[in-house]
Amino acid sequence: MSRFSFNARDEPGDTDEDCREACLNKCYCIAYSNQEGNGVVTAWVAPGGAAVGEADSTSPPSHEHLGAATSCFSALATTPADTPKSAVAPRARSPPASPAPLSASLAAVAPGRVPRSRASAPPSPPPITGPVGDHLLHPFKESLRRRMASSERSKKLRVLLMPFFATSHIGPCTDLAVRLAAARPDVVEPTLAVTPANVSVVRSALRRHGSAASTVVSIATYPFPEAAGLPPGVENLSTAGDERWRVDAAAFDEAMTRPAQEALIKDQSPDVLITDFHFSWNVDIAEELAMPCVQLNVIGLFSTLAVYLAAAVVNDSDSEELTVAGFPGPELRIPRSELPDFLTAHRNLDLVDNMRKLVQVNTRCHGFTVNSFLFLDKPYCEKFMCNGFAKRGYYVGPLCLPQPPAVASVGEPTCISWLDSKPSRSVVYICFGTFAPVSEEQLHELALGLEASGKPFLWAVRAADGWAPPAGWEERVGDRGLLVRDWVPQTAILAHSATAAFLTHCGWNSVLEGVTAGVPLLTWPLVFEQFITERLVMDVLRIGERVWDGARSVRYKEAALVPAAAVARAVARFLEPGGAGDAARIRAQELAAEAHAAVAEGGSSYGDLRRLIDDLVEARADSGESALQPL
Repeated sequence: MSRFSFNARDEPGDTDEDCREACLNKCYCIAYSNQEGNGVVTAWVAPGGAAVGEADSTSPPSHEHLGAATSCFSALATTPADTPKSAVAPRARSPPASPAPLSASLAAVAPGRVPRSRASAPPSPPPITGPVGDHLLHPFKESLRRRMASSERSKKLRVLLMPFFATSHIGPCTDLAVRLAAARPDVVEPTLAVTPANVSVVRSALRRHGSAASTVVSIATYPFPEAAGLPPGVENLSTAGDERWRVDAAAFDEAMTRPAQEALIKDQSPDVLITDFHFSWNVDIAEELAMPCVQLNVIGLFSTLAVYLAAAVVNDSDSEELTVAGFPGPELRIPRSELPDFLTAHRNLDLVDNMRKLVQVNTRCHGFTVNSFLFLDKPYCEKFMCNGFAKRGYYVGPLCLPQPPAVASVGEPTCISWLDSKPSRSVVYICFGTFAPVSEEQLHELALGLEASGKPFLWAVRAADGWAPPAGWEERVGDRGLLVRDWVPQTAILAHSATAAFLTHCGWNSVLEGVTAGVPLLTWPLVFEQFITERLVMDVLRIGERVWDGARSVRYKEAALVPAAAVARAVARFLEPGGAGDAARIRAQELAAEAHAAVAEGGSSYGDLRRLIDDLVEARADSGESALQPL
């Protein structure tokens, strides 16, 4: 009986005694299977926990066993889980004149549970006749969990969010958890699932929302796979250095990563799972546990759609430039060297099949949640859905919008005080994100270019890179420039009146933060989909310009060195009064107004966030109601 062990809290049990305890004073319990259309009893337990026996899987169920099943499932269906034993009236039972089909018996048995002691003998079950293949019962664990559905509907919606091992994914996933809790504080109970070394990333993201955020969002951990071959504590792209590929490999390796994630999901027993697209197996886990699964997309639909469409044709030609067929709006042409590496590496012959599997995962999910807003991405959202790449879309961004200063303030860093000393719209802010690699030689050229531009600048450099500026550079620059090697409050910097432009790698989080602040962008894409996102910034939104028009590549070791002179020229020209930067700023500020309107009451993202919650609450209720329906 150990394989059917469950305890009274609807969790897996470890011993036969757990199974007996689950049945004590509750109901008949039965495990049921289906073989070639015929229902077959495989195990059953009488009230009080006494094991009745185990049936031969090839033999038909007896009336006695099906009667026990009838009593069990009727009680499960009609008695609230929290009904006190003293309030349950004994069930009156009179022998029927003639046997009835199983479905009729389920409907006929009186509601309620009969309190019994271990010494009690089970009552005689009602006799049942007729085929049972059309009235299959769910496995015991499913039925026991779903019995709780009616009472669970009155409880909070427990949402487990599982982001990829990168700060650029953990941040917006944490933001989504906070937004869900803030939208319906009496309804949603979010939990972030990360590996131990990434807990600090979640906490940092929570601090941006103020002290109250950590009280409404919980954190659960699961072990990072040891087989990934990384040193202990290295569990994030930002800290893996040249071994970043091992983090990616672990994220896509089901055999390596699924066991720990699945164990945590089952232990947490959430109502809803929100997962990063890397973990495609989570939709299987969610289906097995009868819970809705939602995929979180942390990049915009412009780049996402371009990748999906490009994957279908990238192997059709050896041309150095790819035209993305069927893309909305102006023709989208991308040099092969600027396409995400996984699309072009070694002429990936399995690419189309892999993309087909990805679409299948999307459509098996309850929905697709995007950190964007309709005004920005509407034609691409419509094309994405029209092509059947997802079942439902929820556009809930920008998730990066800061809280009011009184809530989000964590003290004033030195960089903000430095900005306070600068004239309005005079400073260019430079940041290349949390992990994209940049060579020391390139950083050296960038430093000299900023010096030569003559413009004030604030430059956030990753301390982990270990880079030092050229000798005498800091003295020559003086107070005109500030080099920061620690975390910086990017949204506060972008919102500051002294900030004139944002030199960015075109990571989606950074683009959204620039858009939200109404700051024009100088673009310098480095990896992944960033070269595609740059085209949205320049050609569609027209809120930025490229730093460099020379040869570029997603493989940073193959990218041409951007010389200091090009950096100086681009920065100085963009910040000239009445120049390209001012024109881009006007459009960026118009876009910022749309972004804020989207998340305000009555806005598109405001509505989609609440629609997501309502749909998930309804999906939870539907899964409970369908538990007792014939398969």
